[in-house]
Amino acid sequence: MKKLVLGLVLLVSIGCKKEIRTESSPLIDSLEMNDTIQLDSIELNGSEGKTIFSQGGKTIIVFDTKANTGIININGKKILLDELVFTENNYEISGQNIKITAEDGDFKESENNCNEGIFKCVYIEFEGKLSLLENIKVKDCRDYN
Repeated sequence: MKKLVLGLVLLVSIGCKKEIRTESSPLIDSLEMNDTIQLDSIELNGSEGKTIFSQGGKTIIVFDTKANTGIININGKKILLDELVFTENNYEISGQNIKITAEDGDFKESENNCNEGIFKCVYIEFEGKLSLLENIKVKDCRDYN
């Protein structure tokens, strides 16, 4: 079963990325691929000081970098996020029982103190299951003051 899940994850990942980081492989090997994740839209009140992830025009992740808190709604349940790390073109966002990884984003030039980009693949590890989201837009309007 693990080989089947790993094969499925690798097949999907190859379509999204040129290469898979080897440090991610043990994580993917130990998780079950979950196709039933339902992300509910989040109401957004302004973008200043926030990092916002959206798919198909629907806001799915909001992280307030001033307060260092975020939210994602999974299967009708509000999940709190408490850490966001951005390095180069990668995001890692986490909270209790959740880890969101977005790698190799394609970013445009910064406009109005906001960076915008697209991630071909975003992985959500939630309660021991791994879900893949495709074509996720990010708008990062952090307040560095």
